[in-house]
Amino acid sequence: KAICCVRGGYGCARILSFLDYDVIRQNPKPFVGFSDITALLLAFLHKARLSSFHGPMVGSLTGLEEGDYSLVQVQNALSGKHRGSILKQYPGELKIQCPV
Repeated sequence: KAICCVRGGYGCARILSFLDYDVIRQNPKPFVGFSDITALLLAFLHKARLSSFHGPMVGSLTGLEEGDYSLVQVQNALSGKHRGSILKQYPGELKIQCPV
C-alpha cells in the first residue's frame, strides 16, 4: 500500500498545520510526489519520521508500457527492490539516493 499523488497543488503548504502527525506516524505508508507535494514530503519526514519518495505523479506514469525505465524505478522503490547508493546523508537521517 502506498499513497501516490495524482497532481500537485499550491495548497499543500496551507494544510500542514491541520495534519495529525501522530496518526501519520502510527500508520506509515510510502508517499510519492513532487513539486508542491514537497511540502508534505518534508513535513512527514520532520514531524512524523516518515520516509517518502520525491517521485513521479501518477498522471505522468499513465501510458507507459511494462518495462519502461521510469515505471520500473518507481515499482522497485516501492517494493524494496531498488538498489541505490547514498549520495549524501544529512543530520536527522535525511538520505538522498540515486539508482546505480
